[in-house]
Amino acid sequence: MDIEFEDYLKKGLEDESTAEIALSLVRRAQELARREKFSENTFLKNGIDVVASACGFKILYFLGVYMVFDAANIEVKRFSGASSGGMTPMELVVLGTLNTVSLYCFYGALQDKYTASFFASAWRADRHWKMLAAYLFPESNESAKQLDGRVFVSISRLTWRGLRNVVVSDYDSQERARAAYYATGTLVTSLDGYLCTDGGITNAEPCFHDNQRTQLLIRPPKISNDMVARFSLEEVKNVIKRGQDDALLFLCRMNREIPPPSILSSSSIDYTSNDSNNLLRFSSSSSTILGAGGIQLLTLSAPSSLL
Repeated sequence: MDIEFEDYLKKGLEDESTAEIALSLVRRAQELARREKFSENTFLKNGIDVVASACGFKILYFLGVYMVFDAANIEVKRFSGASSGGMTPMELVVLGTLNTVSLYCFYGALQDKYTASFFASAWRADRHWKMLAAYLFPESNESAKQLDGRVFVSISRLTWRGLRNVVVSDYDSQERARAAYYATGTLVTSLDGYLCTDGGITNAEPCFHDNQRTQLLIRPPKISNDMVARFSLEEVKNVIKRGQDDALLFLCRMNREIPPPSILSSSSIDYTSNDSNNLLRFSSSSSTILGAGGIQLLTLSAPSSLL
């Protein structure tokens, strides 16, 4: 499996067997987003910040959500996350949407071919993501500059007083970008002269506190915990579709619309269950939260017309 993944990277993420699947998922997001001008919504038209909750390969749900927002021309100004919640935004910024989806489709197909236990899968993925870091940030270009001030990653730093959380958002070299990408999701590595480990341990949801714009928190709903370390190609498709459908529900909720049944019936998700289409509306001590599925809108000043 190591050799096949390395060859895939050398070929520039080209694989005929999964390329069409990835393209169909992108087209599906475009079809869902084509219905309305969601980007004109007051809360969304100036762009949004997105926080992706740490969740291993459950990040595929976030990927589906992002695909619909991207297709709807809703600009994500900044990403923040830990572990896969920080790594996948880096991949999206550097590779683009289609290539990132293609990457996960190919990896799902590889896991179908080379089955392994939960821990063996996690250990194997750790090696592969180090290989991917080298592919994303080679010394031959300046891809790290695309991340500067746009992708914020949570990292757990090992100090003599214990674990301390740091959030990295500056990438002044390819080497630093590689190190940050790997540090936010691995077991043990080094960054800035410190030993570091998975950022989700100390801050799995590194929200923005400067209130510059609308902020979304994306958490995967109930999905098998086994997907933290491994998943099949079929699961890749289904979880991405679930994120896409919840993104449509969220956008319709923002526009006070009801998504047509014909759209939702194309999904494998059962929207009659409370788990998948429960629309949320409640207030916390610090913010008003609106949402659908695993998507929550966080703001300090939600207009009453939305409540």
